[in-house]
Amino acid sequence: MKKKTYSEMLARVIVTRCQEDKGWSFAELARRSGLSKSTLENILNNITKNPNIGILNQIAYGLDIPLTTLLDEAGVQELSFEERQVMARRKPRGKTGA
Repeated sequence: MKKKTYSEMLARVIVTRCQEDKGWSFAELARRSGLSKSTLENILNNITKNPNIGILNQIAYGLDIPLTTLLDEAGVQELSFEERQVMARRKPRGKTGA
């Protein structure tokens, strides 16, 4: 069985958290996170394979979870503990949703 890539795991976390846990459409997540629907769709369709930390932070904010949770569930290990703590406290720029 083929090992899933980081972007595939990230997409799975977003789908699970958004649709299965919260019952939202991707349009609702885009609105709450301040991202365009096309940006979110590109991540979900594996077109954007390595979204930057700012985008990930906005997705986490939109899902109302800490960035560290999103990264952990997607299997990201590259950030130091301190970097992850700082990013978890940041609020994204742009729309605030809700």
